[in-house]
Amino acid sequence: MHKRTISSKSIFSKKSVVNLLAFHLEKKMLNNFSKSQPMRKRLLPKHKQLRVLNQASNMLGIPGVVIRIENDPYRSSGIALVFFMNNTCSYYRNIHNLELGNSVFSSLKFETLADYKRGNASTLWILPTSLAVNQIQVSKNSVPIYSKSAGTFSTILRKNTSQKIVFVQLPSGIVKQFQAVTFATIGMVGNVKHSSRVLYKAGQNRWLGRRPIVRGVAKNPFDHPHGGGEGKKSQNMFPKTFWGKKLKWRKTSRSK
Repeated sequence: MHKRTISSKSIFSKKSVVNLLAFHLEKKMLNNFSKSQPMRKRLLPKHKQLRVLNQASNMLGIPGVVIRIENDPYRSSGIALVFFMNNTCSYYRNIHNLELGNSVFSSLKFETLADYKRGNASTLWILPTSLAVNQIQVSKNSVPIYSKSAGTFSTILRKNTSQKIVFVQLPSGIVKQFQAVTFATIGMVGNVKHSSRVLYKAGQNRWLGRRPIVRGVAKNPFDHPHGGGEGKKSQNMFPKTFWGKKLKWRKTSRSK
């Protein structure tokens, strides 16, 4: 038996998914003669449903209770099913050390120190500095973009009172500026052992929907800018992507 370590799935519930909060993705046809393929090097898992996640800013002032924690085939963190006091249920990303029966709450203002616990959400201006947060929004009422993978978190460094700007250090070490009204969740994203998982055979990658990767030099000139030539010939050109754009020595993000 090969030695391997996998992410702990014993905490995940084996109950069926809530059908009203999930749907099947349409498997689009991949056209080999067009460079506008929807998903390269990926294959949709069979019979898997995509769970619809709710945002913390949509449930202001409504307390909720964690009913169960489920596994999501399209997300590494796992998801938590939360039941709110207005008789509604929603899926949220799982937070590290969040257990069944724990209460979660999102508000624009916390009254006591007990409200600053994992799973609760508020604006970056209300949360104290040196606090670990995740699922940070770029602007108000936007979808969370930063710190969403399993085991990731960001840290609030300082605040600018004159411009109402919060400086946050991302998991990559980059310090970015966010508006004071943007929402974030307290704590670290769950399923921390996901990064220590080791695949012991190539078939496990196919189970996860990953297809083989082919080098651009080994392709035809019709399929890739690096393709073509007689034998193992590396063309004297600037490295390009599949779509003909520059691959190296270019800016990948805007100014901080």
